[in-house]
Amino acid sequence: MAVQKMKRVKTGEGYYDYKYEPDGEPEYVGAVVALTADYNVRVMSDIWADEFYAVVWTGNGTTRVFTHSNFECDTRNTKAEVDATPEVMAAYEAWKAAEADRVRKEYEVRCERERLEREEKERLEPKMGRRARVVRGRKVPVGTEGVVFWKGTGEYGERLGLATTDRKVNGRYADVVWVASSNVENVESDEDYEARKKVLDAAKAAEKAARDAEWQRTQDEAKAAREKSLENLDDEPVPF
Repeated sequence: MAVQKMKRVKTGEGYYDYKYEPDGEPEYVGAVVALTADYNVRVMSDIWADEFYAVVWTGNGTTRVFTHSNFECDTRNTKAEVDATPEVMAAYEAWKAAEADRVRKEYEVRCERERLEREEKERLEPKMGRRARVVRGRKVPVGTEGVVFWKGTGEYGERLGLATTDRKVNGRYADVVWVASSNVENVESDEDYEARKKVLDAAKAAEKAARDAEWQRTQDEAKAAREKSLENLDDEPVPF
């Protein structure tokens, strides 16, 4: 039968006095490979119905042919059944396999592209302690670089503090700029950061060692002064 359009023919005066008869010759003979449906289709503003289709082989793919729906006001009625020949069904199955392989490859390509995009976004995201560069905006000149030493939320979103030099006053960076996080990109790789961090850690360790040595020297001098003052007291005669 393939796909056979039907027409409604009245058989009496009553509302339900009718029957369906074939309307013309069958179509897509030997080419219907499957029957399918779309469920919960919005057919009117507040009415949903199920729509049914015949899947027809075209020679290099498939197309869907509407048959009927369960919407009571839809008078279209077409009967369909799977009647594909073995040759058509074999071609259809091969095409389905090729389509599935194409979709899988497209999915893998899309996943790889999204992974690269995520990695690039993560690489450019400014991070605490890393060098960053201003790449857009008006208040801070584009191209300004510095180390991210502060991150917080401002009136219009996340903001950063960049220390453009290592100079400090009272323990705080003296040369700084404040900029929106969206206007800044990270410019320091993990390798460069680790190398710079080692240098900074070594410098901090040397400074701490120097401070500790200075502190110990002052303690030793104070101890020596106290001992000397005690010796002088022992040498002085005790008055009676």
